[in-house]
Amino acid sequence: MFLVSLMTALLCAAPGAGPSPGENRANVPVTMEEGAWFLHVPPGHKGAVVLRFVERPDSVTEVATGRALSFTHDAGTLTFDPPAPLAADDSTVAVAWKNDRWDKEMEAFAEADRKQPPQTGGILFVGSSTIAIWDLDRDFPGMKALNRGFGGSQYADAVYHFRRVILPYRPATMVIYDGDNDIGSGKSPEWVNADFEALMRQIRFSLPDTRVIVLSTKPSAARWPLWDKIQQANAMNERFVQKQEKMVFLNIAPPLLDSGGKPRPELFQKDGLHLNAEGYAACSALVRPLLEVPAK
Repeated sequence: MFLVSLMTALLCAAPGAGPSPGENRANVPVTMEEGAWFLHVPPGHKGAVVLRFVERPDSVTEVATGRALSFTHDAGTLTFDPPAPLAADDSTVAVAWKNDRWDKEMEAFAEADRKQPPQTGGILFVGSSTIAIWDLDRDFPGMKALNRGFGGSQYADAVYHFRRVILPYRPATMVIYDGDNDIGSGKSPEWVNADFEALMRQIRFSLPDTRVIVLSTKPSAARWPLWDKIQQANAMNERFVQKQEKMVFLNIAPPLLDSGGKPRPELFQKDGLHLNAEGYAACSALVRPLLEVPAK
C-alpha cells in the first residue's frame, strides 16, 4: 500500500500543486502531496538542501530520474546535497515517510464508512486519544458529530493521513485536538508548531470553506513537568490561528485547573492524563457554543 501510494505521488502527481507546510520549513520551496513532500531546488542553489522539523524519512529521491539521494538526519533536521546538474527550471526531490502505525485505525474508519456512509458538510472531531474517547453523542446531543480520533497520534499523523481521516468528510466544521503526544515524544514547542501549521495549511488548501476550531493542548498531572513547553506550543499555535479566517483557537485549560493553577484530579481518569466524564463536560461547555454559532 505504501509503495503504491508513493509511486502514485512521484509519477502521477504534479509536484508543486500541493500546499506548503510553511515558508520556514526548508531553505528551498516545499509542497506536500500524497504522503510525500516535494522540495523544489531552484537553479543556482548553493550548498545543501535543509528540511527542518521532520522525522527520519524512508527515502529521498530525485523525481526526474528516480535516483535515491544520500542524506543525513539529526535532531529533526534533514540535509542532503541537491542533484547535479540542476534542471533549467528546478530540480524536484521527493522526501517520503512510511507511517503504517495507524493502518488498523484507518481501515476501521473506512469499514465504518462503508457500512454507514457519513454525510459531508457535518461536524468532524479529529485528534489523539482526547478526541478518540470523547463521547460526542453524550456531550453534543443531536449534532451528529463524527469522531475520527486515533489515540497516541500527533499533528504530523493527521497531516500524513489527511486524505483518510479528514478530506473524505468535507466537514462544515472541524474540532481538532493534538499536542499531548507531540510534546511527550520529546518534540520542541517549535517542532509541534511546525507540524500544527502544516496541518492547518493542508486543511485550508483542500477545504477552504471549513470552519476550524483548534483546542489548546490541555494540562494534566501525568505531563505536568511538560506544561511549560505545552504552553509555549499553545501560544505559537494561537498566534497562527489569529491570523487566519474561519479558524478559532479555544483555550480549554481554565476549567481544568484549580485556584492554585494545578490540574483538578476530579476531572481526570486514574492515569492523570485522560479526562473523565466530568472533565469532558467542562470542555464541552466551552466547545458547544462554537458549534451552535458560526465562528467568525
